[in-house]
Amino acid sequence: PFISADQEGGAVSRIVEGAALVSGAMATAATVPASVSAKGLSREEALARVEKLGENLGQILRAVGVNFDLAPDMDVNIEPKNPIIGARSYGDDPEQVAEKGIAMMRGMEKGGVMATIKHFPGHGNVATDSHLDVPHNTTCREELEKTEFLPFEKAIKAGANAIMTAHVCYD
Repeated sequence: PFISADQEGGAVSRIVEGAALVSGAMATAATVPASVSAKGLSREEALARVEKLGENLGQILRAVGVNFDLAPDMDVNIEPKNPIIGARSYGDDPEQVAEKGIAMMRGMEKGGVMATIKHFPGHGNVATDSHLDVPHNTTCREELEKTEFLPFEKAIKAGANAIMTAHVCYD
């Protein structure tokens, strides 16, 4: 059976008692340099660390009996007024969101937990909290393909095993 948790890290950490906490997406993304960091860390080395963080998260979840995590969040943080995504996103660049989210996904799976990419097809370009009302996204399809859809497309090609949908109305 699947035993799931919504354990993204950061603010979305449901298991906190007796478990090591991991940083959220925005904090994790800030550790990945564009080229080489002041500490001499290459982009590839930093992404390997993101993957290791995901593996650690997976191991933590497995230790408490969880085998299916509702993470990572693959939303592109496009709309500054979005009240629900913000720091849960790896950033505002679709390529960077894909790269970091896939590293986290792969790591979680190495740690023994099935990852879920979310919130397909994207929740980053709305200004409404979907837990309180139905957000509407009026972005044209061509723009959606270049922004919000891109991380999901790349994660699916990278072998994503599960996808959580967004409760967003696309007009």
